[in-house]
Amino acid sequence: MSFILSKHEREIALRVIKKWLKKRNMARCLRDILPACKVSGSERDKIAYAVHEVVRWRYFCEWYMERHRLEKSVDNYLEIALNRPRVSSYLPDEVKYSASSFFISSAKWAGICIDYMNMEPKTHLCVNLNVISRDDALHMLRDEGYECDKGALEASIIGEQGLRRSSLVLNNMAHVQDVSSQYVSYIAFRLAKSCITERRMNTPRVLDCCAGTGGKAIALSSYSRNNVRVFCYDIDKNKREVLRERARAYRSNITVMDRLPKNLMGYFDVVMVDPPCSGMGAARRNPEAKYVVGVSDWPDVQKEILEYYAQYAKDDGYILYSVCTFSKEETEDLISSILSDRQHKFDVFNDFEIEGLNHIRKMYGVFVTEGDVIYLAVLRAHR
Repeated sequence: MSFILSKHEREIALRVIKKWLKKRNMARCLRDILPACKVSGSERDKIAYAVHEVVRWRYFCEWYMERHRLEKSVDNYLEIALNRPRVSSYLPDEVKYSASSFFISSAKWAGICIDYMNMEPKTHLCVNLNVISRDDALHMLRDEGYECDKGALEASIIGEQGLRRSSLVLNNMAHVQDVSSQYVSYIAFRLAKSCITERRMNTPRVLDCCAGTGGKAIALSSYSRNNVRVFCYDIDKNKREVLRERARAYRSNITVMDRLPKNLMGYFDVVMVDPPCSGMGAARRNPEAKYVVGVSDWPDVQKEILEYYAQYAKDDGYILYSVCTFSKEETEDLISSILSDRQHKFDVFNDFEIEGLNHIRKMYGVFVTEGDVIYLAVLRAHR
């Protein structure tokens, strides 16, 4: 892809890349430099794109510079990443895809196209259906000159990077959220809704126990039109405070809890568990994830979190386990381990719809490959 930066944009991009080559952590390097540069939103997008391309094609850039005996300069990284010259020789997969062997082997096991993981993602919005319809939201965006269209889910909109600066987002009528992440909230809503019929109740209760700053909880409130009581907990106090503010701003039926008492075990119809993970599924928007070399102790941490918070589901309640990764160890192997543990009584629940999203079904769960790659497994508790 040929990509032209102005002189000013190029200078800023080179500063960010230089810092990233020394420090890593692309997002922090962008945050440290861009705000003080006094550039427009579209200029920020171009600079960020250039930086992403260097990070995305780092292995290829280094291979090319070594092969052609070029200096490993910041300028050469940028030129090679943006123009990616054709090469006639056979390339090892690590160079061809510019990714670690672990990332590549994990993607192949999951059935995920590695070329897809190297594509620049579009921006996805989740419309706040409590205050505006998706059709009206689309009209607003198009009136402001944004190119956008309906996404696969009822509240989703897909379009250009600039959508995040739209009045729709600034006025809390939508938030930026990948559609695969929205899908987890949508399934939580559908399962909660099924409890109304099964258990003859008016308002089902959902617990989001790794809530972060509330992306999935706010999406759940939108899809349910606030007809589900959403309880949120996160171990990080600062994230809980941000979530409280967001819930008020979005007019969401969300209760943020500072502690999760044990007397609430067995209280919730649906429990959402989204523990920390290796993050490989987010490689399109965070290409540093392509260089993950292993899962470390994530599966042990994830299993401990899932086993603990699953206790908050009712008998016959649903537990949604979701992670933004596609390593076998953090997905199918982990669920298999949970199911084989005689201390716990769970069944796998596979009777949920995919709603036209690209996906790959496995034995226990499903990889949703629309934007980020997210693994979702649904368990049903039996006490």
